[in-house]
Parts: sequence; C-alpha cells; structure tokens
Amino acid sequence: MTGNRRQLGVRLGLVAMRIVVATLLAEGASRVFLPDWAPRTTGLVKFWRYDPKYGWAHVPGAHGVFEMFGLEVPVAINAKGFRGPDVPYARDRRRPRILFLGDCRMCE
Repeated sequence: MTGNRRQLGVRLGLVAMRIVVATLLAEGASRVFLPDWAPRTTGLVKFWRYDPKYGWAHVPGAHGVFEMFGLEVPVAINAKGFRGPDVPYARDRRRPRILFLGDCRMCE
C-alpha cells in the first residue's frame, strides 16, 4: 500500500511540474509572438502611478486615450484622483449621496 501511495505522489508531482513548465512556455511564447496582448507600462504611466500604500493610484488631473488591443478608450481623472466629474466632499444635507468604488467598464 505504501508503494502505491509513493508512486501516486511521484506521478502527481510530475503532472504538476509538466503543468508549470507548459504554462511558462505558453507565457513566453505569447510574449514573443503576441506582444500586443500585454500592454506596455509606458502607456499606463500616463494615468497611473505607483503608490507605496495602495500599490497603484490614478494620477490626479490626467487626461488622454488609453490604447489596448486596437481599442482606444478616453480616460479622464479628476483633481481628486477619481474617474468622473469633480464632486465636493462637503456634505449636502438637502439630498443623500452614494459613493461607488470599483471599476465599471459599462459605466462610462
């Protein structure tokens, strides 16, 4: 029984190694033969910057066109670093306000 378990463990290990090697080869081949699939960071730095606390953040006031996969998407970041119009932070007691956080591709 112990021999069967060891043999099964060896086989599962080999399968896992084959999957990892195949994934790495596919990644390398896609970077060589399909470079447009991976957007270059030079296009991203117009709208995003590295933030040591959050990872990445919008550049306040950035405007332009983001190009990826042959598509051109207009991007406008407001003065506070959010997409959309500038909205004052001061509370308006006459009406409620809801803040939506996240990425909505269909919102614009």
